[in-house]
Amino acid sequence: MHERIAADCTRLPCPPPGFKKETDTDMPMEHKPIVPGWQPGTWRNKPVAQQPEWPDAAAVADAERRLLQLPPLVTPEECRALTAALAEVASGRALILQAGDCAERFTETASTEARAQLVETLADRLMTATGLPVVTIGRMAGQYPKPRSSPTEKVPGPDGPLTVPTYRGDLVNAPEPDSRDPDPDRLVEGYHRATATLALLRARSASADTRAATDVFVSHEALLLPFEEALTRYDGQSRAWYSTSAHLLWIGDRTRGLDQAHVEYLRGIANPVAVKLGPTTTADDVVALCQRLDPERLPGRLTLITRMGARQVGRLLPEMIEAMTRAGHPVTWVCDPMHANTTTTAAGLKTRHLDTMLAEVQQWLAAHRGAGSHPGGLHLEVTCDNVTECVGGRAGAVDEAQVHQHFLSACDPRLNPEQATELVLQTGRRLTGHRHTEPTASTPPKASAAHWRPYAQDRRADLTAAATSHTWTTPGCLEITRTAQPYPHHALDQVTAALDERPGGVLGSSVQQPGRYRRWRIGYLAPCLEVTAAARRMDVRALNERGRVLLPIVTQALSASGHLISTSPSTLTLAVPAPDDVLPEEQRSRRAGVFSALRALLAAFAAPDDAHLGLYGAFGYDLAFGFEPIALRLPRPDDHRDLVLHLPDELYVEDESGLIRYRYDFTVGDTTTAGLPRDSDSTRPAARPAALPPPPGQGAYAKIVRTAQERFMCGDLVEVVPSQVMYASCTSASDFYSKLRRRNPAPYELLFNLGGVEHLAGTSPEMYVRVTRDDHGRLWVETCPISGTVRRGRDAVEDSDHIRALLNSRKDESELTMCTDVDRNDKARICDPGSVQILGRRQIEMYSRLIHTVDHVQGRLRPGFDALDAFLTHMWAVTVTGAPKRAAMQFIEDHEQSPRRWYGGAVGVLRFDGTLDSGLTLRTAQIHDGLAAVRVGATLLHDSDPDAEERETQVKAQALMETLTGAPPATQPEPPLQTEATPMRVLLIDHSDSFVHTLADYFRQAGAHVTTLRAGLPPATLDELAPDLVVLSPGPGRPGDHGCLDLLDEITARGLPAFGVCLGLQAMVEHSGGTVVPLPQPAHGRPGNITVHSGRLLAGLPAQFTAGRYHSLHAVQVPDCYEISATTDDGVVMAIEHRHAPRWAVQFHPESLMTTDHHAGHRIITNILHLGRVSK
Repeated sequence: MHERIAADCTRLPCPPPGFKKETDTDMPMEHKPIVPGWQPGTWRNKPVAQQPEWPDAAAVADAERRLLQLPPLVTPEECRALTAALAEVASGRALILQAGDCAERFTETASTEARAQLVETLADRLMTATGLPVVTIGRMAGQYPKPRSSPTEKVPGPDGPLTVPTYRGDLVNAPEPDSRDPDPDRLVEGYHRATATLALLRARSASADTRAATDVFVSHEALLLPFEEALTRYDGQSRAWYSTSAHLLWIGDRTRGLDQAHVEYLRGIANPVAVKLGPTTTADDVVALCQRLDPERLPGRLTLITRMGARQVGRLLPEMIEAMTRAGHPVTWVCDPMHANTTTTAAGLKTRHLDTMLAEVQQWLAAHRGAGSHPGGLHLEVTCDNVTECVGGRAGAVDEAQVHQHFLSACDPRLNPEQATELVLQTGRRLTGHRHTEPTASTPPKASAAHWRPYAQDRRADLTAAATSHTWTTPGCLEITRTAQPYPHHALDQVTAALDERPGGVLGSSVQQPGRYRRWRIGYLAPCLEVTAAARRMDVRALNERGRVLLPIVTQALSASGHLISTSPSTLTLAVPAPDDVLPEEQRSRRAGVFSALRALLAAFAAPDDAHLGLYGAFGYDLAFGFEPIALRLPRPDDHRDLVLHLPDELYVEDESGLIRYRYDFTVGDTTTAGLPRDSDSTRPAARPAALPPPPGQGAYAKIVRTAQERFMCGDLVEVVPSQVMYASCTSASDFYSKLRRRNPAPYELLFNLGGVEHLAGTSPEMYVRVTRDDHGRLWVETCPISGTVRRGRDAVEDSDHIRALLNSRKDESELTMCTDVDRNDKARICDPGSVQILGRRQIEMYSRLIHTVDHVQGRLRPGFDALDAFLTHMWAVTVTGAPKRAAMQFIEDHEQSPRRWYGGAVGVLRFDGTLDSGLTLRTAQIHDGLAAVRVGATLLHDSDPDAEERETQVKAQALMETLTGAPPATQPEPPLQTEATPMRVLLIDHSDSFVHTLADYFRQAGAHVTTLRAGLPPATLDELAPDLVVLSPGPGRPGDHGCLDLLDEITARGLPAFGVCLGLQAMVEHSGGTVVPLPQPAHGRPGNITVHSGRLLAGLPAQFTAGRYHSLHAVQVPDCYEISATTDDGVVMAIEHRHAPRWAVQFHPESLMTTDHHAGHRIITNILHLGRVSK
């Protein structure tokens, strides 16, 4: 399996003489370079957790010196092979099975063969179930130390409990009470034990008799840092530091502190590393850890092992996955379903339930399925001994009463081979339904170091591919040379962080919608030119020496567009004259103005074959007044700008295929930018922003609505979109932008440093204008007007209700219809007759807080019109102004409290190939010197509800204001769960129903242990299982068809609590002498409005709630021994409670999708478990 230790792999105090740091072009990309400022011992300068209190520091130092003289345990080449393997897992082309003992014992060296056989067998089962190669990683040959919660613990003694130092694993002390003092000699003994284990593994792999489907890499928790430091070696081949104690090291939830010693140690070694993430981890924590441990974003470098528990993983993991996707970290995701699901038996022993582990795996897979990410595999604690430490399993299942019988672990409970096999097989089956990537013929079904080496070589070739160049000359006699080269993903995040202080921008989309939106990002820093405009004045400024080279071309291009007020080597100022010609309405977009100058500039730089070079930036709201003049009432500040555009000469372009860096050099005559630095001045925003202006007064917006309604009545307006402003502090625009992208993904995500101390940062949901060119060279214009808004629900079911209400709303339909009719009118001005089409009508788009209805409109531009004509004719979208447009803009000017500046304008790019892409400046913070202004509006019609429209503006601002203020996002309330210490034992009787397993899952979510058996079981089964609660499931037919009445006799004789669902309620009624008859019309898959009258079963629910009904029969004569606690609106019995016996029942289905309102189903299950417990 493994090659011999590399001869040049030695422990050096520092890099060898003459060492030179590698550059971008000659660095092997899968090798992590030496980290500046890092040495194997720099962790000692950080706070360190989970270290034993060694009684003799000199003895520890002596043990470290001895370890320094010993050979490495693993080689860098093996570690690199594992990195390559994990990169395949991260991409969905392979899986991981990481397994082994909780705390490896020195005495287990002799059992290495059996332990390796178990891990390899589990990997083989996973590979067989999924058809994917499996990377096999053992928790062995070093998993000797263990983190502990307390430095001491109590153990039995001859005279009562003794307090002794905690057992921290064999690398520190022994489990026997008299051997608990930390012993530094064990560090050296651990090395020798690991050496023996690895020797046995290597011999086993080399044996011709072995039939292992995979070879085993080794791993352990990097807990004892003196041990790890002593085995850190410098590899001369890759010029990087490696831990040679194991192929993969991980740190746990207790040691992952960002500025603590364990993270400091892991960040400097080139091994693949992993971090365990518990339920206290946030998405921001994960991003920060990834940036610290994997700043180069190297595939296979970082694995995230989630151990959040079955109750938490479904809630916490999706946000983390989304954060990783946005941050561009190619992490490998692994599920540890054991650690966070530990419970305690009545006898005081730790245990874990297999059903709960499977529930966590299922939730983990569901989170990845929802995010479109790749689930990587499992991390398990297993033993080859037939222990009874965990509960569950099919063959010879262990229950809690048996846990003590063969509990051998010195620390945490482990799965026995049968339980581990069942967990792996169940996971494999679920993974098969999840897989995004099919195995290819070139992917062999093995995962050894030799197998993965070619993948490492291929990936290095991809990332260091030779740059390609292309040169052309523009109509303005400008020669442009473009160089394109693949580049690491982290480059865009570095650009983003630098935008706090340097001019530039990032544009992108996190939304994938076929035919409309795709995922992409483009970013740049230090543009060479800046173009600004205010009213009829345009300024062009060179931001560096490279811009100075271009200024003569710009001057030549603009000279015919207006009067040059001033020129210098770095700037020029142009006065654009007022138009003195009368043009037809169809030609209005050609009136002299700022856009005439922009059109001349675009022509000078024309590049038909380049899809990215152009002018990037922001277009202010006041630009519309050059197209549609109005009477200005609001004073504009001295620094007011209508337009800020940048000409970047270095672009980072990212899509699903990867990231490409494009560099442009310009030659004007004998002058060239080649060799000149790509730099710019930096400006730091104020550390303390100005005092916040007061928020809008309650009812102020509603007052504007009422004023607008008066104008609607007299016919001055059809619709209008006034806005109001909210304020917050913002000291880092890039941090705000990054968090906002995670919280509120959108098709137009933007961050621009507009110079000085002004930023725009936001996530806009709406396209403004997009112009593309078809295969025949014709230009097409697209828009996607949004109107019609409703708040997101608490869950998918409530989302569905809100969507239905939105689509059924005549008012919202009218809003969007008017917007689209105005939009079609804008296009008709410049498009071919008959080409304006509705591609999508009232389509739903969902965002983090809101649901919108959207139309998609397209038209083909008539010959003689260009992208700027399309941009101008839509200025500005009716969705941010109103109709008629000019009257609406005048109303806005007259009734808003301050100029809009950038709000309601657009951000985007005017490309030199004649196309453009732009989004409306919505859901965007205008940040000036640390003060963020968030402006939001609503579309008003004659039938608007003033108070509802004001609330809508507040909802629209919610995601931005929460992100600015640091408030946690509004989270969905968790279903109520059982909190009692001892889980209830539930026997679920299955009456051949199609919903029984969902019902069982609800009980398990509430903490119960559920056994499901088909109806007709022998009465003795009730005595054998001794359940705390018997549940009678729904089912077809009548109660007598399933022997329900006889079963209720047996339950009554034993005094067992019972709960009936649907058929179960009917059985209880008939058993007590009541009558069940058919409904006039069956209620199958129908929601019912349930009214609560009394009782404890439905405690905590509102007086009325919605529940799912699946029944043809109902109870009409309920015996007096039962109290009717709920009915439908037409009097059908929906819940009963026995007045004296522990019997309860519901006619509806608590597990139904239709019973999620107010989490009613979960609440009922929690209530019934509580009632069953207290009844005993």
